[in-house]
Amino acid sequence: MSNATILFRYAEVGDIITHSDGDGSYNEYIFLSWTDDHKLHCQPTEETMQINRKFGVKSIYRINPYHVTHLNRQLLRVIPLMGEVML
Repeated sequence: MSNATILFRYAEVGDIITHSDGDGSYNEYIFLSWTDDHKLHCQPTEETMQINRKFGVKSIYRINPYHVTHLNRQLLRVIPLMGEVML
C-alpha cells in the first residue's frame, strides 16, 4: 500500500506527520488538509520550527506523501496492520 493511500485512509486533521527531507533529518508537522495537487498541507510543530531556525532551514508547508515516514509517531507501513489486529 502506498504512503498516499495510507495517509488518505488514516490521517485526520491535527495528526502529527513525520517527514524525511532527504538529508537524513526528520521533522514533525501537524496535518491540516490535502492540497489540490495531492500533497499534505501541514504546519511545523514548535520543535521543528525551533530546529529549523537554529540551522537556518526554511520550514516546509506542503509535503509529498512519499516522504512521510510516521503518522502520530507510528511507522506508516504498520498502521494498516494495526487496524487488522484490533478487529
